[in-house]
Amino acid sequence: MNVVITGSSGLIGSALMPRLSRNGHTIRRLVRGARAEGAARWNPDDGWLDESPLAGADAVVHLAGETIATGRWTAARKARIRDSRVRGTGLLTRALVKLDRKPRVLVSASAVGIYGTRGDEVVDERSAPGQGFLAEVCSQWEAATRPATDAGIRVVNPERHGGRARENAAAVPTGTRRRHGVGKAVHELDRNRRRGRGDRASPAR
Repeated sequence: MNVVITGSSGLIGSALMPRLSRNGHTIRRLVRGARAEGAARWNPDDGWLDESPLAGADAVVHLAGETIATGRWTAARKARIRDSRVRGTGLLTRALVKLDRKPRVLVSASAVGIYGTRGDEVVDERSAPGQGFLAEVCSQWEAATRPATDAGIRVVNPERHGGRARENAAAVPTGTRRRHGVGKAVHELDRNRRRGRGDRASPAR
């Protein structure tokens, strides 16, 4: 399949790229920095992207976003964390829905922070968003994919694994995030490859 990836140099993207190549997928990257070989550029802050890689894409894996793992969460930093996710997702989604031949699936990152802190309550992908900064960011982040769902693109948010809310509120270990993110993305792309283009399944969270 032809797969477009944003955030290819990040924690999950850098591990996902070689896995997809081994599985026989053709990868096209959207990058923010200087143009790299085999990559097209985009800039969510300025609201533009090179739409050429999207033409003929069977799937899009959207992982781009300001890291939350380092640095102090000043007001300016929080704005970057939110805007890099919400604006970037909105820009990409608007471009996808305009395509005559739309991708079958959009795998768009989210985070367990959407559940907030709920003590020992057990949460899963059906649980409602919680309270707090990360929960609000994640809710807006996922909402930005809604036009894709409305256009018939199956949307998957791969990092919404469950557990106890007290555990989810804590920092998830890097290795766990990488394994879960890569595994979920690979699963969804392989699932998509097995389905025919005529199948427009109900969106998955």
